[in-house]
Amino acid sequence: MSEASRNPMRPLDLVPARRRSPAGFTLIELLVVVSIIALLLSILLPSLRAARDQAKKAKCLANLHAIYVGLVCYAEDNKQELPSYSTMGGWGFRVAPGRKVGGSPYPETYGVQAVLHNGRGPTIMPNGLAKYEKRSPMYLPGDSAVWICPGNPGPADRVGEWPGYGNTYYYRTNAGSKDDFAQPGDPDWSSAPKKNYNLDYLNRNLRLGSLALLTMDNYVYYPMVSGLGRALKTSDYTVPAKSQQAPHRASSVKKGISNFWCANYADGHCQMNVLNH
Repeated sequence: MSEASRNPMRPLDLVPARRRSPAGFTLIELLVVVSIIALLLSILLPSLRAARDQAKKAKCLANLHAIYVGLVCYAEDNKQELPSYSTMGGWGFRVAPGRKVGGSPYPETYGVQAVLHNGRGPTIMPNGLAKYEKRSPMYLPGDSAVWICPGNPGPADRVGEWPGYGNTYYYRTNAGSKDDFAQPGDPDWSSAPKKNYNLDYLNRNLRLGSLALLTMDNYVYYPMVSGLGRALKTSDYTVPAKSQQAPHRASSVKKGISNFWCANYADGHCQMNVLNH
């Protein structure tokens, strides 16, 4: 006899039913969830990209300020003279001191990094190579992270190379007219240029001019061969316009190429500038 027959007062609908496993999401529910996630990403990603680019800009400006402090300390010990054209070997973009580049067997001894690391510029030897006579004081270590802008991977035809050089910044070597510099071949070509590298003069007369620029994000020049003097042909070491790409964006909310670069100036301020070809 069935349970229902033995207990006629118990309704059949009160008999416990067998448990069933819960059903999965339907296709429509999955599509709704995916759509919501896609919507959230489309809203958040531009903000995250903007925050990341802003952080890179802030780090770059902090780097340039640290380099400026090193340059000022150098100038204080050298009668207000900044590292000169000849000290740079006539070229502003050099790899970190001690590194080799361009197939040269000589380690890098020129460049603003080497000068601030070693404490003074090199003496030019008869064979055209550089020799340092003292290694103190150290104004800024040549292997410091401040020499690398986090937003500068190098030009489009050499993406990723610049950070590997230990330097992404270009130091001014083209200030003033040629009359302000001793030229290669002159008896005193290793001597410092005239007023255009004097920090006091720059502050008094060129505060707002382009000559007051000291160090900038490099997007224009390839590195000079390590351990050697100035380039014979500037064009051989200039990045083609089509490959030039600046490391910063003014705003990343809208998609677009990087079109800004940062620099420090003789009066101590650092700023971001628009890319001009």
